[in-house]
Amino acid sequence: MGHKAVVAVVVMLVTLAVLPLTSCDDAQPIKIGYVGGLTGRYADLGQAGRDGALLAIELANQAGGLNGRPIELIVKDDGQDPDVARIVGQELIVSGVVAVVGHMTSSMSVIGEEIFSRAKVPLISPTTSTNHLSARDDYFFRVYPSSKGAAKQLAQWVGRDFAFKSIVALYDLNNRDHAESWLNSFDVSLQTYGGNVVEAYSFDSQNLDAVSVAVAAAVSTRSDGVFVLANALDSARIIQNLRKSGDFRPIFVSEWSATDELLRLGGGAVDGVKFLSTIDLRSKSTKYQSFRASYFRRFKENPSFAAIHAGDTVRFLLSVLERDSNPKRLKRNLLSAGKFEGLQRTFFLNEFGDVNRELFRMTVKGGRFVPAD
Repeated sequence: MGHKAVVAVVVMLVTLAVLPLTSCDDAQPIKIGYVGGLTGRYADLGQAGRDGALLAIELANQAGGLNGRPIELIVKDDGQDPDVARIVGQELIVSGVVAVVGHMTSSMSVIGEEIFSRAKVPLISPTTSTNHLSARDDYFFRVYPSSKGAAKQLAQWVGRDFAFKSIVALYDLNNRDHAESWLNSFDVSLQTYGGNVVEAYSFDSQNLDAVSVAVAAAVSTRSDGVFVLANALDSARIIQNLRKSGDFRPIFVSEWSATDELLRLGGGAVDGVKFLSTIDLRSKSTKYQSFRASYFRRFKENPSFAAIHAGDTVRFLLSVLERDSNPKRLKRNLLSAGKFEGLQRTFFLNEFGDVNRELFRMTVKGGRFVPAD
């Protein structure tokens, strides 16, 4: 994108059904912000999160809003750019939002945490994993597990079950806080099984030559498997190039790249790619099945992990605001909310606003994401 000059600002007022209101104060909408990368190479993640949040608010308004008040979603595009993230963060604060859903990548959440903590506005991320924001007393919350916990589970799969002793990694510097956090945690955990990351090649996803150089280096490095930490578009291209180079080692990715873009752009090359998922595609949860059906009717596609977690983020936030809508007490109320029945399973935030989740082993087979077992 053109950075500051093309910041996309979308304001959506969803008032599909509102109960009769009794006063001017009651008629004022509850404003919630959403911020994610809606344009550029990371747009699939940001757009999915926006749509999941939007649907959750539409469904809440259809049910009468928040204690009879309409809910307004103010949407901003961070463009995966630190300067833009700072600008749109301030715009959300000035607009009077009580909380913000986002950011969708770790690097942007690190920027956002500073902005929103300073303003004492909760920032609740559906998909941020960086360890840098773990166990901190701030205004950052998340419904997504940290890199440390997820990396430990992947190391068990790779080092214990596959008995791989060596992994070569490629990672995107444009989301450094996610990629390096994940990779470092994975390497440490893999060492407990007698393995390690023998080489890690970084690249700037905006530089095609840099990506090609990293792929060539990975091809020439001996290892039992390959770990790719990048968005869906770049992961697809990297995996295709690896296969074209005659490299058919097992490939693992993080959930960051596990969107339909990976399947669409990667084609047959991504068959067999493995990752850990925070969602259960076989879930029979009534709430999940209902949300999934509503999402398909609304957007003509099935919800990705980002959409599902964004929907859960909004539902959790609204459940807390329903009990007490005073924004000055929101941080305390989020931390003391206790267990919440999400779309697929129950979760709760710990004293630092972090969450643990069960992860599911997944693979790509025949152009679809399927359980690996």
